[in-house]
Amino acid sequence: MHPSSSADSSLFFNWFDNKNNFTAAQRMALAEHFKLQVIKKNDYLFKPGGICKDLFFVLEGYFRALYLVKGKQKTIGFYKTNDFITDIPSLTEQTLVKWGVVCHEQALVWSINIHTWKKLCDENPYFNSCYTAVLYRHIENQNRETLLLRGCKTGKSIETLKELYPGILHIIPQVCLASYLNVTPQAMCLVIKKLK
Repeated sequence: MHPSSSADSSLFFNWFDNKNNFTAAQRMALAEHFKLQVIKKNDYLFKPGGICKDLFFVLEGYFRALYLVKGKQKTIGFYKTNDFITDIPSLTEQTLVKWGVVCHEQALVWSINIHTWKKLCDENPYFNSCYTAVLYRHIENQNRETLLLRGCKTGKSIETLKELYPGILHIIPQVCLASYLNVTPQAMCLVIKKLK
């Protein structure tokens, strides 16, 4: 997975251009400070109990958000291409993270350290509006499934997840999907079979 850097920056800036009108100099300033990273399957962007120091933008791949409950993983959400990933309290105040984000297939992300972003904002206040837009987008991402899946039966919830995350049934283990939907893995398996 080695897309060209021009394609990577195009996807990244397409999102920003919908929210902000960038000048060439502002584009260059952002591009210079974001770094391209390949994230391997089963690697974490950040773990429960750690500190999130970066803002991530997903170019390719699937990620799963999780809590640890008595040593067991509880799935709380998913991220895909064109999503931002971070923990806002930890990012802004450097507090400990209560949840984590793990990669489920080799992924490609752009990342920027919060101290670097703040330096950009100090040098050019314009980037403060960009930062605010990113945080709002992140909150929207966290809330979208909750709003769409609230009150749905398991079969409908699975269909909604398939629409939101194409290919998710082949990437995320059924036990993790069952955890997210609060059903048993056995029930999850039966519902998926009926949908095929």
